[in-house]
Amino acid sequence: MEAINGMAIPDLPYKELRKVSDLMEYDGPLLSHFRDSMDKDILFYWVDYNDYFNRWLVWSINTTSLYDYIHGEMSLHKVFLETPIFFSVEIDRETNYNNITILTLDEIPSIYIPEEDSLYSFDIPEIYNLPKPLYSPTQILKSMRETGYYFALKTTNVNLRYGRAVRLHDAGYFLVDISLSAHEYARNDFYNKYKDDFTDLKQLEKAVSNVGEFAEPLVVDAKFSSFEVMLSIDRYMGYDGEKTEYRNWRKNLMKNYHEDVINIDYNSKEAIAKLEERFPNEATRRRIIKPVMDILVSKDYKLETRSANGDYKKIHPSISRKTYKEIIKTSPPNPDSIEKKKILNVIVEVTEKDGVISFGKKTMNENILFQREEAQVELSVNYLNISGMEITFKQPLIYNYFIDEENLSHVICKEFEIDLSANSKTEVLRGFQKILAETIFNYIDSETHNNLINQYIEEARRN
Repeated sequence: MEAINGMAIPDLPYKELRKVSDLMEYDGPLLSHFRDSMDKDILFYWVDYNDYFNRWLVWSINTTSLYDYIHGEMSLHKVFLETPIFFSVEIDRETNYNNITILTLDEIPSIYIPEEDSLYSFDIPEIYNLPKPLYSPTQILKSMRETGYYFALKTTNVNLRYGRAVRLHDAGYFLVDISLSAHEYARNDFYNKYKDDFTDLKQLEKAVSNVGEFAEPLVVDAKFSSFEVMLSIDRYMGYDGEKTEYRNWRKNLMKNYHEDVINIDYNSKEAIAKLEERFPNEATRRRIIKPVMDILVSKDYKLETRSANGDYKKIHPSISRKTYKEIIKTSPPNPDSIEKKKILNVIVEVTEKDGVISFGKKTMNENILFQREEAQVELSVNYLNISGMEITFKQPLIYNYFIDEENLSHVICKEFEIDLSANSKTEVLRGFQKILAETIFNYIDSETHNNLINQYIEEARRN
């Protein structure tokens, strides 16, 4: 066998491998697709042998590249060029793994690297035929990038050691803020444009709810320039019975959101007046613009956006704390009717019959045995399933919830350095779940904070 120059390691980093399909065969498998315990896609590529071992190159491949290779849109040679790390493993007749070595592309013998024209030319296994084979991931991604906008978080504090690198949790808050704002904008815009299409209120509510799932911004490109991501919205995937008109509406949704919410001067009274006219409902307007203003009021960062084709680029003006409060404040309340939210720790007597607990709201006051106002409460999470990310925890992850003097809801999770606030409990908990899931997958993908991941995470997968 060819000589291998690399670093020897004791085990492959992929656990509980299970075969999905053999992709190439000739008197036995030549290229096989596996998935590991984290549902990562893994390829085994046969390259060499001797009297004792068969040598395989093993690596992790993203699902889009795997699909593009199988459907003839990407050569195996290009797959190699895009792969930063390989593992060489020698497997004996008893399927024992031996002589495991970590390699870069430059350390792989040239004879092992596929030819440039190494396109997939075999029958595609049935498991890889998607419901809509007309649209490949590459085609969808290309289309979304054509209608997307780059959002960049530019730090104003240059660190001599790290340059303009952005802290992970700041980048996470930034994405959550934009997501919450765009999500609310989409629901409001859909309702105003298409409410007359529905004669049944329940059908309208269901359609608006579907918008929340299929009109959520997706990250379709990223650049290490401070922190820059391209956000776009998928108009291909949809729900059963969705009109083509609604999908076409999603095509321009990111552009319209940028024009109506991002690309306005929040320091201009005329612009704010138009904003109030555009979103007359005060609660709705607050949910749409507050996350954006939370970014603009920051002293540590500036927001820059630009179009995909480069025709537009702008650093958006910062706003003062005074301007922030003037715009965000709600209508002056009647001092005699101010509602202050509180957290109460309550012990209640309930009735159980045949294993069913019964508790009526009418008799609540009678059944309360004890109540105490709390400054904050300690909550926990055992399982997450949000935005296609599913996580099971080994042990409950503790976080704190409290309400401040301005009735803003807060969540603090010290373990994962999350400190989040929002207008309501529902909003802050949804934001917390999303940023927690994104942080965990960032740690897993970057192989950092391994002690934290090993301590808390039982299983994590992207659906």
